[in-house]
Amino acid sequence: MEHYTSESSDNEDQARIIDLAYLLRNPESVDQSLEEYLKGDSKKYLDVEKIILHHNELNVIPKNLSRFINIRVLDVSNNGLTALPNIFQHCQLTNLILKNNRLQNETLPKEFTECLTLKELNLSGNNISQFPEQILSFPNLKFLYLGGNAMQNISKDVWRLKQ
Repeated sequence: MEHYTSESSDNEDQARIIDLAYLLRNPESVDQSLEEYLKGDSKKYLDVEKIILHHNELNVIPKNLSRFINIRVLDVSNNGLTALPNIFQHCQLTNLILKNNRLQNETLPKEFTECLTLKELNLSGNNISQFPEQILSFPNLKFLYLGGNAMQNISKDVWRLKQ
């Protein structure tokens, strides 16, 4: 798995990354930072491809995140997320990193299946006790991380993840 950072020498790449990692911010504070980023240019959100929010104090996904419709990479690992909102409809995500949160089977959205571009999904280190069957609907999934959960069994249909 790649580690993304906004410390790039290429200014064009920096404009495509919002890195708010390790700032210990709550959802409201992250929403404010995202709103500040958008000030002055209402279409600036279209350029963002990576949003890094790991190691904060998020228990929910910030509301403004849904405005960034072209993000490819979203890292919200090492937070306190207990649920995922319905922000995955019509998304362009290729990498979704949700490791080390408090997600459970019931809190994983069924809308995951509408995110057809997803190639990497990291749900390791959560409170998932059963294999999330909706994952089997991802046609392009190549990397799936589920370690560090309390799963006793893997779905017999896991063969459907043939890529």
